[in-house]
Amino acid sequence: RMLHWARYVQKDRLPPVYPIAYKHARAAHLPFKNETQRLVTSFGAFHYFATPNTVMEFKRVLVPGGVVCIVHQTPREEDLFEVAWRSVVAGYIGSVPRRHKDEINYNPRLVVQLLRGGCFVKVKGRHIQHAERYTLEEAIARVQSMTHWKSVPDTHKGEAVQRLCLAFECIWKKKKNTIDRLTDVLCILGT
Repeated sequence: RMLHWARYVQKDRLPPVYPIAYKHARAAHLPFKNETQRLVTSFGAFHYFATPNTVMEFKRVLVPGGVVCIVHQTPREEDLFEVAWRSVVAGYIGSVPRRHKDEINYNPRLVVQLLRGGCFVKVKGRHIQHAERYTLEEAIARVQSMTHWKSVPDTHKGEAVQRLCLAFECIWKKKKNTIDRLTDVLCILGT
């Protein structure tokens, strides 16, 4: 679902400046030859594979001077989008932990040390407050692209979508026809 979401955003929301080819692969075994990529990105997923081996793999495929960009989002306390989807999904799977069971022990602030240990010389981090703006349909699609959605039993997903619609419609009306997802973003660049 993540690749589907990325292609949707690319097609419908981004200008066609650079062609983007999305590949499904394990981070520690990228399907590219040595020194062939100018950019490696990880948006909201690095916590699943934040290891020295993965960082070395990023370095292997990057051309000299290439950039790795790791983005980590954390919902803000006042984020109604987060409260809504978590309450609906929790109704089907019990509690929704802040970390999924597949995540390794991860601290976004340690990413800088991890990149430096992987031979990235210039490493910079920046915190940004961000708001993603969704239509009702986009908010539902966003939740369906999340890891926790996989835990909702298939036999209950239709009902869960209906409950998401009700929850998001309340936000939609309060926020005058928009649903905002409020996050703190940590963006880390390494070259």
